[in-house]
This record gives sequence, structure tokens and C-alpha cells, in this order.
Amino acid sequence: MQRLKDIYPQYANEVDFYAVGVFPGEDIKTFEEYRAANDHPWPVAVPVGDLIPQLQVTVQSTKIAFDSRGAIIHRHSMGQGNPELWHEVFTKLAASG
Repeated sequence: MQRLKDIYPQYANEVDFYAVGVFPGEDIKTFEEYRAANDHPWPVAVPVGDLIPQLQVTVQSTKIAFDSRGAIIHRHSMGQGNPELWHEVFTKLAASG
């Protein structure tokens, strides 16, 4: 079964994808080390201000997809989703671009 880190590279030139930390005090260096250790192909970032509460992120591994206008077109939490869904989301994002 394909995982997100296997699917994303197919869309990397068309879709911007970032993992954003959710834990208070987690710095970019620690998050980057985690990314590298887990072989994640996407860039990482730490949130600024009250981004996490504004987006109503309440659980780890929440995934939110924004189109080119900034509208949320997809949202789900840990354990949800499958390869077909990610292909569909990335295809929509690439088309909105």
C-alpha cells in the first residue's frame, strides 16, 4: 500500500505541501530532524501566532488542503484517508494552481 510519502513526490512540482508542527515549543531544528529520520520528502515549518487554533487543529496529524485562493478543499485527521484519496486531493490542488 502506498503511503503519503510515496504519493507526494508524484505531485511535488505542482503542489506545495508542508508539514507544520503542532507542539508548543517544538523548534524547526527538532522538526527537521524528525522529517529526515522518517524520510519525509516534504518541507517542514513551525506555526506562527495562533495558526493552529485558527485552523481548529485539535489532534496530531490533521491534514488540511488549501487551494490556490486559500480556501480549504479537504480536511481529515490521523488514521483517515487512503492512497486514492490523496491522489484525488493532489490532483484537485494541481488543477487549482
